Amino acid sequence: MNPAIEQTIRSHLIRSRNLAAKQASVICTHLDGDDPLEKLADVSFGALEEYEIEWMLAGLFTPSDQDRVIFEPWLPVAGLTATQLDDLIDAVSSHSPFCTLTFDQRRITLLIPSILINRYVRLLHLDHPLDDAIASQLHEIADHPYPIASLARQDVWQSPPQHQLLRQIVSTLCNRSSRIDGDLFSFLTEMVYSGRPHSVATLLTQLRNLLESYRLEQEHPVYNPRLEEYQGNSVRSSLCGEQVKARRLAMTHSWIELLIDP
Repeated sequence: MNPAIEQTIRSHLIRSRNLAAKQASVICTHLDGDDPLEKLADVSFGALEEYEIEWMLAGLFTPSDQDRVIFEPWLPVAGLTATQLDDLIDAVSSHSPFCTLTFDQRRITLLIPSILINRYVRLLHLDHPLDDAIASQLHEIADHPYPIASLARQDVWQSPPQHQLLRQIVSTLCNRSSRIDGDLFSFLTEMVYSGRPHSVATLLTQLRNLLESYRLEQEHPVYNPRLEEYQGNSVRSSLCGEQVKARRLAMTHSWIELLIDP
């Protein structure tokens, strides 16, 4: 196993983290106090159940897609073995890593509980396999294959039906000399996660249904005139919602064009 994997995990774990107001509220409620940093500084994690620690702090120790892709150049196609993953968790935990938590312009240094180290490392999906054919074909269809390979290790692609679907999609793209990028594949992963299609035909149906739902929404987005007026003037509707919608429409059209029979 490449030693850079352990070193990078350790560097990620000891990064400073900002405590969001919602997380601070959960901590204060669970530990019965008014100041989340004071309660965390005083608490003995050994006296808490593991689920309590996760309930309070798991959100701070959940890797992002950007965190995961960093490891892809060092991973074998088949991923780490179960033994290698356990050894990696033990090695990282043995260094007793600390991190800095910041809230309301104040900060504390926290010894990271082992359950959160375990959680973080396992959620990197370092032991999730690709197969040789898919790994090879990704280099043919993408200028930057590592973000796609990392997404392909996510749980949603690991079940046999979805893994077979991934093979079909990648093979189709290769046969047509099509190109994709990480954003396109990220959108596809979201679609597969929500719809669980078992075939390209089913996926295309779901994509077309998404276009139809947006078309119907455009014809009459809401049925209450007052609600319609409110939505039309709200920041979320006019900015965030429209940006998300535009992205999803563009991605949907792109995948339909990539997957339909020429």
